Amino acid sequence: MKLGSPVVARHADYVPQFPQQKRTKAQQAGISFERAVHKRLVALYPRIDLSPWLYYKTPKRSGVCQPDALLWLADDHICIVEIKLTWMGPARKKLLEFYGPIVQAIYPGATLSYVQVYKNAKTSSHKKPFSIYKLDEIPPTKYKECQWLGL
Repeated sequence: MKLGSPVVARHADYVPQFPQQKRTKAQQAGISFERAVHKRLVALYPRIDLSPWLYYKTPKRSGVCQPDALLWLADDHICIVEIKLTWMGPARKKLLEFYGPIVQAIYPGATLSYVQVYKNAKTSSHKKPFSIYKLDEIPPTKYKECQWLGL
């Protein structure tokens, strides 16, 4: 899912409409977890953009995408948040190679960091997950993983 360059991007000026679909129990559980994480992030951090719709265009493709959150750690430091009910290995690549270039095109002067927040760990997830209460300590340009059980 790597984007070509150059990337042109902006906040979408519309919310895409999709056909109504029936969700599985697992999908619904993931949505509920995402809402809980959003609620916690809003309570913990003063500047956050939840589920923004972003428009992007490269020489070979264009579309809209929706990272789970953009968390401003400082005026020039943004953490892109991906929320998963169960840890997913491909989330790192999606954050770094897809969302990263799009957000960087919108905020060219910002330094980016990346975090995957998940509830259920797998054997290949980081052995020392980062705390949701310390996301403001993520170093610039770094990817971290955060297990949050909803407590």
